Amino acid sequence: MIIDQKILVELYGDLETAKPLIKLFIRNADQLVKEVEQAIFLERQDKIESVCHRLLGQSRYIASPALASLSEDICAEDNAKRLTKLRQLKSIISEIKADEQFK
Repeated sequence: MIIDQKILVELYGDLETAKPLIKLFIRNADQLVKEVEQAIFLERQDKIESVCHRLLGQSRYIASPALASLSEDICAEDNAKRLTKLRQLKSIISEIKADEQFK
């Protein structure tokens, strides 16, 4: 699973308390992906680092170690590898959006 419910409970006490944060992430995810994508295509390392830092923080708030790891990878890789990571990012976010418990 993309979101670690055990970590969510440790952070927030229960799943219901965490749901609004996950819903907020879902609402903002498309914009965040656009920013990552734009920074990659413009080869703006400073922007990539800034957006990945935000993504890393948000991934921790929603207890998604996979998303956190991917944000670190995007920041560290060269542009060719970043495109693969970008596809993975889109896939992970799609899975989060599709999860019925967070709708």
